[in-house]
Amino acid sequence: MKDIVHDDKAGQLDDRSTFLGLDNNRLCKWDLRDPNGVVNTTPVVQYCPGGKDYSRGTNFQCMATSGDGFVAVGSKDGKVRLYDGKKMTQAKTAIPGLGAPITAIDVTHDGKWVLATTDKYLMVVKTTYEDDKGRDANGFTSRMGGRGAVPRLLRLRPEDTIRTDGRPLSKGKFTWITEKGMSERWVAASCGNFSVVWNFTKVKNCGAESLSFGGLPTSMDYIINSKDEDVVDSAFLHPKYAKNVALEQAALVVATPHRLFNMN
Repeated sequence: MKDIVHDDKAGQLDDRSTFLGLDNNRLCKWDLRDPNGVVNTTPVVQYCPGGKDYSRGTNFQCMATSGDGFVAVGSKDGKVRLYDGKKMTQAKTAIPGLGAPITAIDVTHDGKWVLATTDKYLMVVKTTYEDDKGRDANGFTSRMGGRGAVPRLLRLRPEDTIRTDGRPLSKGKFTWITEKGMSERWVAASCGNFSVVWNFTKVKNCGAESLSFGGLPTSMDYIINSKDEDVVDSAFLHPKYAKNVALEQAALVVATPHRLFNMN
């Protein structure tokens, strides 16, 4: 398996027995429950109907789920595929990439935004659009085609690219939200021994003041923090486990090979 995720955003908070898996050319759903109800120290993993083997060349790399179980998949060719989560036999929407392989992917709880990580930039894609009849639609449940908004890019400033020795960006994530009515406020990623945080509200309103990759709106307004050793991951705590931190601030946990840091 290249990647495994829970069925939806709240899966880590519940006692779930099912999860989704992905390899180069396959999406599948797995169940850890033993058919006889016996609890084993090494659970029996069983394949559930609903998986799909794809033709060679899809080169799936990573996946993520929304609050409603929508599934976003990133590929080595930079393409983002959107599935409704019920039938994963064919993507509802395939969003072409810019050529760089996608190494990590995330989705907002409401399924309206996707964050795809590449070595040189993060790509933020809006999945909602207006259909031919003027109705609000979503690329997870219907074919978006060319009616979607152009992607927004998150990049490092040239001086910070030098400061990080040109190390790749990795593991971009939204604030961890699992309840309707709440909105993600931040985007975090790691780069060498640095953690980088963007204000997602500003990213959504990103205009044409900074353009790159043929005219795409680009945000280079962020907070960058360094550690003494490489950052393994930068991730937001769920509000349930960050009781003394307001949602608009969010608690960011930064992991290095030997230490954990809590950054508010």
